[in-house]
Amino acid sequence: MNGKATRQPLNTVLDRLVRRLRARRLHQYLHAGASVLDVGCGTENWFLRANSSRIRLGIGIDPHLATTTFSEDNVAGFRGTLSEFASLPDAHRFDVVTLLAVIEHFDIDSAEGVLRDCKMMLRPGGTVLLTTPTPRAKPVLEFLAFRAHLISKEEIADHSHYHTERSIRELLKSSGFFSVRYRTFQCGMNSLISASQ
Repeated sequence: MNGKATRQPLNTVLDRLVRRLRARRLHQYLHAGASVLDVGCGTENWFLRANSSRIRLGIGIDPHLATTTFSEDNVAGFRGTLSEFASLPDAHRFDVVTLLAVIEHFDIDSAEGVLRDCKMMLRPGGTVLLTTPTPRAKPVLEFLAFRAHLISKEEIADHSHYHTERSIRELLKSSGFFSVRYRTFQCGMNSLISASQ
């Protein structure tokens, strides 16, 4: 050891900070008895691993998942897509399904299909939780990614749609969700949506 802390790339540090601030908004929905499915969990299944003490069971799904085994007894990963997981004969049903900064990466038709699959994975009375940047965030995110190089250019370039409150409500309704709560945070640049069947 040379006594110096290893410095991570700045974009990784900022990305992780934003990710943590976003995830904090969901703590109220996580309780000791909850089973949670995190769709688009990323390579490290970070959200469920960080909250393993708050929930009964957590499964993260992502085609780019680094590993399907984790040290937490109640958290696992599935390397693949949501539709692949849903087609498993012994697939669980969950109290909560989360899509954190995921839905903006799909066009409207594909997003509706993803949300219909999420609905299938919920137990009766279950909740789907989404966070997604609002149109107000688009110029800020693009500046941070393409001009300042402070966040991932690849992630921002992959955004297909910035949802308004109206468009996300319509999308959820067409996917079979009717009880929708919408609110914004981070100065109106991010939104948190909870919906049930």
